[in-house]
This record gives sequence, C-alpha cells and structure tokens, in this order.
Amino acid sequence: MSILESVNQKRAIRLREIRRALNIGFFIACSIFVAVFGLMGYFAWREADNVLAVFTGIWGLFSLGLILLTNNSRKKDPEKILWIVEWLLLRGYKER
Repeated sequence: MSILESVNQKRAIRLREIRRALNIGFFIACSIFVAVFGLMGYFAWREADNVLAVFTGIWGLFSLGLILLTNNSRKKDPEKILWIVEWLLLRGYKER
C-alpha cells in the first residue's frame, strides 16, 4: 500500500510541475500571438494594405483557435501536451 501511495504522490508532484510550466508557456505564447496580431493590425491600418489586413484576420482566427484548443487541453490533460511537445522537439519521451 505504501508503494502505491508513493507512486501517487510522485505523480501528483510531477503533474503540478507540468501544469506550472504549461501555464507559463501558455501565457507567453498568448502574449506573442496577441502582440503579432496587434502589430499586423496596426501596420495594415497604417498602410491601408488590404492583403495585410486579410492575413491579419487569418492570423487572428488561427491564433484564437490555437489558444482555445491549447487552453482546453492544458486544463484537461497536461501530460498529453507534454508528450506532444517532447515528441516534436526531443523525440525521446518514451525512452524515459
């Protein structure tokens, strides 16, 4: 029984660390998306560039969708996001 409690405690600590890192990364990524959207919108308005305005709209929709999906995933299953990030960047999650 104590082994099971130890495993659950270690998993809880690991999940807490994962959630903290994901929250920080999520808010940094959201800030970058909003900043890029703001800059693109400003330059599209300032230069009256229709093509840039269309790309700004596309970027806004893409950013909004990505933010909503990531927010939903980070709240429900943070280990899945960690697995995807490590698979994409490190290709070594299964070996640990």
